[in-house]
Amino acid sequence: MVTSPRSENVNRVTRFGWVMPAAWSLLAVLTLALLSLAVYLLFRMDLFAEGPLTDEQAKTLWAFLGVAIGTVATLIGSLLTEQNSRRLDDRAREAGDRAERQCCKISRTAWQKDD
Repeated sequence: MVTSPRSENVNRVTRFGWVMPAAWSLLAVLTLALLSLAVYLLFRMDLFAEGPLTDEQAKTLWAFLGVAIGTVATLIGSLLTEQNSRRLDDRAREAGDRAERQCCKISRTAWQKDD
């Protein structure tokens, strides 16, 4: 049985359609867990206590802020990459559909001319 590339693509999408929502859910859970751990450690170190920060507390705060900014940048990069990937997949699918329609139109026109 011959299947068109479009039907194979639809089967692939429906078969693996759960992967991206599961991956984003896992990423959200991990991010929340790490954030709650970081806040817990900041309170445990008495970072928000009265009085000036010690040198070690200041370094810890800078490290925390650096990791937080790095995490946000990574998350934004992941979102932009996924969005671009989806857009490129949609464009490729549309180009394939156009090519298939054009091919069918040409073959139908040639078939009608033979009559």
